[in-house]
Amino acid sequence: MRATWIGRGAGVVTAQVVHVPLLLLPTFLLSGPREMEWSTICLALAVVMAAVLEGLFVTQRFVTPGDEVHDHVAVKMACFVGICLLSIFWSSQVEQFIQGSRSLPLHCTGGALLLVGIALRMLAIQALGNQFISDIQVGSEIVRDGIYAWLRHPSEIGLLLIAAGGPLLVGAPLTAITALLLLLPISLWRMRREDLALALAARSPSTASHGRLSAKAAYCEL
Repeated sequence: MRATWIGRGAGVVTAQVVHVPLLLLPTFLLSGPREMEWSTICLALAVVMAAVLEGLFVTQRFVTPGDEVHDHVAVKMACFVGICLLSIFWSSQVEQFIQGSRSLPLHCTGGALLLVGIALRMLAIQALGNQFISDIQVGSEIVRDGIYAWLRHPSEIGLLLIAAGGPLLVGAPLTAITALLLLLPISLWRMRREDLALALAARSPSTASHGRLSAKAAYCEL
């Protein structure tokens, strides 16, 4: 069991390390790895750490033609958000190279937001486990444990904090503002859609008999 866990962890870490050049592509092209700012290194480490932790606690599930998808629009939007996040991290590096801020309070604020966002996502993953998926589905039990005892949509809030905190960490406030303007409407739409799914299921006799419901959904990762 322990050997299996170690082997899985090594595989997840290796897979995410391979993605680092893609994440830092603008920095490599504009200034080169030797001129990389400390804040950019922190951003890369935080993103990789989040991806590794998620890979350890969640068995990745991808939508295949044979899978039953309850909400095709939600799945497509989840993938779109993943692309947006990569674009946001790229844009923040370009802004940093052109006219990035060197304000220490800005860096610290961004780092704090990024870490809190990652923590919220990890707590949501811990509560939902393998039900942390891109589709919006209503199950027979509602999740009230862990972070869900305090927040209704911790994953969405965490996503927004990551999208804003990452750019602020590297001194790219314009990208942070753009990220919120882009992703906030999508996150609000997602939250509303999940709440509607729960409300509709509560009216169904087949699910109401269980007494407890859950909307298990989340964004797919890069």
